[in-house]
Amino acid sequence: MENQLIWKDEYNIGVDNIDREHQKLFGIINELFALRDEEKIDPEKYKDGIRYLKEHALQHFLDEEVYMEFIEHKELEMHKRLHKGFREETLPALEQELIAQDYSLDAVDHFLGVCAGWLIGHTLTEDRAIAGDEISKWVDLLPDEELAEIKKVIVKLLDDMFQLEA
Repeated sequence: MENQLIWKDEYNIGVDNIDREHQKLFGIINELFALRDEEKIDPEKYKDGIRYLKEHALQHFLDEEVYMEFIEHKELEMHKRLHKGFREETLPALEQELIAQDYSLDAVDHFLGVCAGWLIGHTLTEDRAIAGDEISKWVDLLPDEELAEIKKVIVKLLDDMFQLEA
């Protein structure tokens, strides 16, 4: 069975450039899902796909932060911290797991589940807050509480979407 992320209008935040970038990230993750569904996972293809996902995600984070700075968004620093956590903690841990497990199906599923869950959760909460549609879930939390809450959201999304335990 092929997993795919389906873009929904509710993911739009109303900023065309950011919405297009989110759609592109969905597409890249869907390409990784397609690679995962091949008969045998080719680690080199997967490494290239992950590198492409990372490059696009990091550029997207920068673009989003520049936009937030331009509109003088009051939650810019919190948003930067969330991006930094994904960039410096989540992605490296997932990549280490892929390498340690030689790109096993379980490691690939975990990587995809976490990335898809993070993208959807972040878009529906934090990114919608950029346009004023929502209030950041993390604004009043201390860093340790924030991390614990983010983990709960990701674990719930993984379970709801892919029946994966995290």
